Amino acid sequence: MRGGLELALACDIRIAASNAKMGLVETKLAIMPGAGGTQFLPRTINPSIAKELIFTSKIIDGKVADKLGL
Repeated sequence: MRGGLELALACDIRIAASNAKMGLVETKLAIMPGAGGTQFLPRTINPSIAKELIFTSKIIDGKVADKLGL
């Protein structure tokens, strides 16, 4: 969880294990994700869910990511 989700969001194809952990945890420290995570995430999944993940710094696993369309 060191920018991996942001890197994955910039890719056309994303593959992750079901137990992989991911999230935009920088926002927990009041730091804006620097690699475009706040731009790519709402374009990739439902904007309402993207806002929840960004605002709460929620960490999700690979199964949840798959259900969300990541």
